[in-house]
Amino acid sequence: MIMIFSSLVFLILVILEGASGFALRSRAEGICMLAGESMLSEYQKTLWSRYGIFAVRSSNERLTALADFYIDGNLAVQGDNLLRMEKIDCLADSQEYPALDGEQFACQIRNAASILIVRDILFDGESESICSEIREALSLSETLQEGAEEGLRQIEETPETYGEELPVEERARMRSLIKRYETSGLPPEDLPVWEKSIPPGSATENLPTKLLGLSSQRMLLSSGVIPRASAPMENEYILEKCSYATRLLENSLLDLEVEYVLFGLPSDPENDKEVRNSLFWLRSALNLSHIYSDPEKKTEVTTLAASVLTLIPLPVAVFIVAGIWSSVEARNDVEMLFSGETVPFLKTPDDWACSLDGALRSNVVEETIPGAAHQIGTYGDYLRLLLLMVAPEKKRARLMDVMQLNIAQEMEEPFCFQDYAYGFTLQAEFEKQLRLPGSRRAGKRIGKVCQEHAYQ
Repeated sequence: MIMIFSSLVFLILVILEGASGFALRSRAEGICMLAGESMLSEYQKTLWSRYGIFAVRSSNERLTALADFYIDGNLAVQGDNLLRMEKIDCLADSQEYPALDGEQFACQIRNAASILIVRDILFDGESESICSEIREALSLSETLQEGAEEGLRQIEETPETYGEELPVEERARMRSLIKRYETSGLPPEDLPVWEKSIPPGSATENLPTKLLGLSSQRMLLSSGVIPRASAPMENEYILEKCSYATRLLENSLLDLEVEYVLFGLPSDPENDKEVRNSLFWLRSALNLSHIYSDPEKKTEVTTLAASVLTLIPLPVAVFIVAGIWSSVEARNDVEMLFSGETVPFLKTPDDWACSLDGALRSNVVEETIPGAAHQIGTYGDYLRLLLLMVAPEKKRARLMDVMQLNIAQEMEEPFCFQDYAYGFTLQAEFEKQLRLPGSRRAGKRIGKVCQEHAYQ
């Protein structure tokens, strides 16, 4: 009877010991989960408050020390019972979550942008239509320009065969119009003065674009560089958080931050020049497409070209006159955009500001576009479009540049994305003393927990 009772007690203790193993596993996972969440609370406060981005210092030594601290703190409150255990070792590693990783950074951006009110511009039902119209306009401009350049090249190579029978005044007028066509794309001389730039030195060497080997660019508009409308949340976030020409923000190292995201050049004057050039050629192509699609303007241009540029094949002459007209209109468009006015992407005849006679007389247009105040086409809207043309990896890295420079300036101490991470893996090993009745020596139960902790 005693033997049966002793065996029954031993069996119960074995069952209890086995059950305690499962309970210990659950408790160890809970302790590590609490420790990981506590470690994530050590995020960079300035980066979060200004940009809504979570990141923790990526030093594995620091993260492991934090893990030890929080795990030991949780283990200290356990009692002397069957679930008592000790930590053998732990390790935290952020290698899989570097802050320089563009995709993980984009996930942070989308999470932060989810609270923004996203405008319908370029991302509603008309978005694909607008992008398609722009692609067609750029394609038309490229085709016509190639034909015009070939015709002008033939004239330059054999000038003696053209115009000998025409009066000197007629030939002079033709040359004047060709000269106007060739110089119509030059920027105006009275550009606004932007002075800010990225200081040289270690701050520049540690920028994400430099560390990732991404270069700056001078945007070359063509019919093949505009993708389908995409990445609305990222682009809206950039326009909301960054300064640009018509909406300057305080405490920014650069005034033209969105323009820097577009081109990546180290100074505001350089980025201003590039965005003006891009907007000029974009508006020139769209204006040229409008001239060719508007019967009244096409007739007006053809009539003038046939009467003035008699030495040149008519299609080339039409393109030269239309090119001058669209370029002068485009210059006016760009100045209106920088002045805070609205220039519709796709103009109607009522939106046109410059007469053909005015275009041929001067590069200055005094008219403005009537009734455009409530249409899509602000400077910010055009930046939205240009952001679609930038490769995602360059756009994200340059945005990190802007953040890094501003955070360092605000904190008055170095800040580098390279030193941060968006999460880490946590491994911890525990042991529990195991002693059953009748055993001569105590045994140990050892278990390991492995978890991933990241900002969601």
